[in-house]
Amino acid sequence: MLTRQHTIHFILALAFTLLPLTSAQAQIQTETQAEAQVPAEALVPAPADEPLQLQCGPLLESQCQSCHYLPRVCLQVDKRSKRGWKATMRVMVRRGAKISQEDQGRLIDCLAEADQGIVAACKK
Repeated sequence: MLTRQHTIHFILALAFTLLPLTSAQAQIQTETQAEAQVPAEALVPAPADEPLQLQCGPLLESQCQSCHYLPRVCLQVDKRSKRGWKATMRVMVRRGAKISQEDQGRLIDCLAEADQGIVAACKK
């Protein structure tokens, strides 16, 4: 008969056995999603009279959602400063995020200000 401790050890062993499989699958999924094109509405420059936040939603969805579920990002919107988002962006780029310098700055501003475009994308 298995004791509670044996059961816990079995579950942990099983989890660590499957962990390399799930991380390999995540890597494949990340590479596949990174190859996906950015939506056209995120690439179109905003007219001078159009606020920046209208581009924030598509940019958030095309860049962040390629690796993360949106709720993960949305939970941090009201909690991080611009400095915090810059640090996060550096980590994401170091981990392989493909995003231009211009889009990095735009997305950091969008996330730090939690404007309408971000809020709308997070409500979807």
